[in-house]
Amino acid sequence: GRSAALRYSSSSLGRQKKQEVFDILAAIVLLPPHVNCDGLRAEAKGIRVLHWLRRHNLIKQNTNLIVRTFLLASNEFKEKMDTTRGMSESLVFRYRLLHLPKYVWVTEWTTLELWDRPTADKRILGEVLVDPTSNPYNLDFLALHVPNLFYFMNPDERDAQSALRRPLEIGNDKQYTPLVRVAS
Repeated sequence: GRSAALRYSSSSLGRQKKQEVFDILAAIVLLPPHVNCDGLRAEAKGIRVLHWLRRHNLIKQNTNLIVRTFLLASNEFKEKMDTTRGMSESLVFRYRLLHLPKYVWVTEWTTLELWDRPTADKRILGEVLVDPTSNPYNLDFLALHVPNLFYFMNPDERDAQSALRRPLEIGNDKQYTPLVRVAS
């Protein structure tokens, strides 16, 4: 399969007592077969979509956004869509109706104020789902959630901007916990 290199600096690894940590220059992460779009390009797609929404005043947060991107099996993504994370029933319903490929790139987004908290109190405002088999240079997405709105692209759609003009309203929408465990 494909692979992606991750870069680390020695300062981000930290040092533990009685244990020596060596400098890691890069790590190779193996990606599942048919993943054409790596994490950096998937995150770039998500950020471009969020910028489009901000330019059209559909994202009200007027601060720098924090994004976090990871690859997840789509069935695991759907299993983790539930109200125990603080999600509204309407949003859970929308996500569970989606037809998704085997894997999805998930770009969660939030503000520094909502992220810079102890782990149990971290909150996100939404996410962008990207098809890992898509062309890494096209602006497309599978689904997108911003406060009170949900967008999705039909499988035969090629124009993200037309999909971004058809929002579905999410009732009782609120902030919710991130998908995966976060180091504090």
